[in-house]
Amino acid sequence: MPVTRQCQLLHLPRSTAYYQPVPWITPWHIDVMHRIDTIYTKYPTFGSRRMKGQLKRWYDLKVSRKLVRKLMQVMGLEAIYQRPDTSKLHPDHKVFRVFECNILIFADTFSVIRLCCITPDSGTPAFFPENFRQ
Repeated sequence: MPVTRQCQLLHLPRSTAYYQPVPWITPWHIDVMHRIDTIYTKYPTFGSRRMKGQLKRWYDLKVSRKLVRKLMQVMGLEAIYQRPDTSKLHPDHKVFRVFECNILIFADTFSVIRLCCITPDSGTPAFFPENFRQ
C-alpha cells in the first residue's frame, strides 16, 4: 500500500511519514555538559541558577538557565538540599535519649570535692558522693 494511502487512512499529513527527528544534542552541548559535571563535582548543592552563574564566571559561557536545567536533567543531576520534613521523627522508630548534664564542681574548705549534675530535662540537681576525688 502506498504511503499516501496509509496517511489518508490514518488522517495524517504525508509529511509526518517522512519526518526524521534531528538529534538536539550537539558536540557543543556535550562540551557544556562536561563543564557542568566539573562544577557539580565540586559544588553539588548548585541548582540551575547558580550553575549558570558559575559557567559564566569559570568559562565565560553565556547559557540560558533553561538549557542548563535541561542538560542537568539529561545528565541526571539534581541539587542536593534539605527536603521538607526530613527532621520529623517517624512514629515507629525508637528514640534513644543521651544523658547530658552540666557538671558543677564545688570545692569546700576541707578539700572535699562535690559534683553536682543538673539534667536538662528536669532541671533538678543530682549530687554525687562527697568523697569523690580526682
